[in-house]
Amino acid sequence: MKIIVVWVALLWLLVACQAPAAIKQMVTVDRALSGSTVELTLAGQVQKVRLVGVNAPNFAQKPWGPAAKDRLEEIIQESNHQFALELEPTALKGVGNYRYGYLWHNNTLVNEQLLKEGQGLAATQYVLPKYERQFVRAQAYARLMAVGIWNHDAPLRTNPGGK
Repeated sequence: MKIIVVWVALLWLLVACQAPAAIKQMVTVDRALSGSTVELTLAGQVQKVRLVGVNAPNFAQKPWGPAAKDRLEEIIQESNHQFALELEPTALKGVGNYRYGYLWHNNTLVNEQLLKEGQGLAATQYVLPKYERQFVRAQAYARLMAVGIWNHDAPLRTNPGGK
């Protein structure tokens, strides 16, 4: 009987420690605000959503910052502004004026696509564990292919977001 109680207690602990499930919902993205931030309408309100795991260069870091924003805008246009948004479970209320999430079009995770194209650095400290390896591999691919900020002829030599 003691063994059954211990097993039930362990099972309960495992279930209780699970992260909350992510919520995906269909959204229309209005525009790109930067290489890692979009503006969309969510629950009848205009929201700024930061793409988790993508540390894109800012506008002062030319040509990379404007190029990252332009690429995100292209993806929005190519997708006819229709995406699935997976909000960070721990950030459902947002931080400041932002919410944080993962943007999907069909089976493509836009956050990962931007990293694979060299539009920013992988910032995995806040990424859901299920995406961490994908983001690290996407960045490694961009470095290997020497695209975007990893271009050998014109690499970004400072941290994205820095001056």
